[in-house]
Amino acid sequence: NCQDQVQNKTNLYKQIFRLPALKYCKLSLDDSNQPELLPIATKEFSPIEHFILNSTDVLNDLNNLLSYVPHLNRLSIYSQYYSPTTQMQLYSAVLSHLTHVSLNRLDIPFDQLESMSRSLLNPIQVLHISNYSSAAYLNANRWQRLILSHIPHLRIFNILISYTLNWAENIVDFITMINKFNSLFWFKRQWFFEYYVDKKRDQNFLSFYSTNPYRKQYILYEEKDKNIHINNRKTIMNFVHQVEIRTEKVMINLQKYFPNVTELIIVFSSTEQSKNLLSNNLNNILPVNQLTKFVLRSYYDDFYKIIKLLQCIPNLHIFEIRCSTSFQDSNLISIQQSDAFRLISQTNKIQHMIIGYQCTLNEIKFLVNLCPQLQQFTIDKSDKNLESFLRCLLSNINERLNHLFLLCIASINQKETKILETLIKSEKLLNPCSLEIKYDSFDKKPIYGGKIDYE
Repeated sequence: NCQDQVQNKTNLYKQIFRLPALKYCKLSLDDSNQPELLPIATKEFSPIEHFILNSTDVLNDLNNLLSYVPHLNRLSIYSQYYSPTTQMQLYSAVLSHLTHVSLNRLDIPFDQLESMSRSLLNPIQVLHISNYSSAAYLNANRWQRLILSHIPHLRIFNILISYTLNWAENIVDFITMINKFNSLFWFKRQWFFEYYVDKKRDQNFLSFYSTNPYRKQYILYEEKDKNIHINNRKTIMNFVHQVEIRTEKVMINLQKYFPNVTELIIVFSSTEQSKNLLSNNLNNILPVNQLTKFVLRSYYDDFYKIIKLLQCIPNLHIFEIRCSTSFQDSNLISIQQSDAFRLISQTNKIQHMIIGYQCTLNEIKFLVNLCPQLQQFTIDKSDKNLESFLRCLLSNINERLNHLFLLCIASINQKETKILETLIKSEKLLNPCSLEIKYDSFDKKPIYGGKIDYE
């Protein structure tokens, strides 16, 4: 596992493929604008069986790359975008051992996927795919022909399609097209799907995705799930590990239960929330005591409501706040004097906190007092007096967080890094041997999307 500046991708590939005992390889490469392509393998082959490739221009190299890995069993490709200048690729590599393929955000035309399926995907049994640009991926008849003709051994089909309609497209036409997934072909294979339409201003955003049992992430939307396969019995979603809730109403009478969920994301605002949300409604859809990660992406104007949320999640290890807040200092002081705050600060198991907004120093003090067991702390820097902010931050950390070993400060530039290093050295605010400081940027992922994991 290493990070370095790659000057020549072709040479890097050749060096990797010469490693005689390599079975697993994960590469993340930026577009190098390098005209030289990797030649097709003729004599040298790699023993790699599991290959993960993250690259912006992956299609240009894909066929030649795969010619070096004839023993490949699992292939995962993540591409941030598709270039319309990329020409249709012809695939000649033979991968007779390939069983699992994951194509994440590989926004290629469906024609290109069909070309890939004819040669590369024929033996696979598991396909995970996400696409964010092409309405052709919503065509059930086209998928049926492709699977029957080119992927006959497929047993798991996991799909996530997010599409933004333009002004000339009618959402009714798309729903009619999606409803064709409600046929015997899909039912016989136990492949079921749902869709959601989100209208913002003058645009419609359509999400179409697989349901039971393959998705590890599941989003509960504003309205009752529009399930293409109607089933009145409660569905047990064993494979789901992360649930995102966008409104409290969706939990009422929900015919799904998520027994293996460990991560919870809440996106609706505090004005919608009742006092007994987690203790009542949430317990009906997932085991709250099992949650180890909680992400808050909704606006809160009262931190006491957050304290109440944390009371219901006793085994929480990771706590993220990725939303703007409006907390009054007097409110924070009164909360810290409450019995609920004292109880939570003494009993919570939070070891990693991520603050994804520019909070005030008083809010940082509050959070530090709330979670004294922190080992990792990630924050966004303040736009105000940076030196004063950093001095106060480091001073509070030094006094309160005895277990902290990693501090990550996001959105900090080189000049500000020097200010921080000077503060640490000149004022001895931290023991440099006890704490590592990293300068990073927050992962700004879209609401819809994300990688689709293997089975």
